[in-house]
Amino acid sequence: GSSCFVSWSFFWSNMVANVGGRTSLICVCVCQGSEDEGRRLKRREKNRVAAQKSRKRQTRRADLLHEACELLEQRNRTLRTEVDSLSEEQRLLVEALTAHEPQCPIMVPSGGHTPALPSLVPFCSSDC
Repeated sequence: GSSCFVSWSFFWSNMVANVGGRTSLICVCVCQGSEDEGRRLKRREKNRVAAQKSRKRQTRRADLLHEACELLEQRNRTLRTEVDSLSEEQRLLVEALTAHEPQCPIMVPSGGHTPALPSLVPFCSSDC
């Protein structure tokens, strides 16, 4: 960069005065500047590639999360449909049992007290 040219001027004037105009140090200075620039460019390129790779990973992760979210939403819809179906089945069974109770002699005990419904169902045969 520009700092190399400042150093180059400094080295050039010192070389002319001290060494009699040898140009090898000037070359070293210019090469050093080129090496610094090369390292800087290489580091920038490496950083650019790393940033690109990071963005790609981030995009992939976001895609996977989106896909997982869609699967969970589908599973949720399926489960809600199943709950609705089971609720309807329960409603129909309670309705059938309610219609059956008045005709079932097992479900009306002699004491006039009606026991809890779940314990009676297994004892009632299809004959009632």
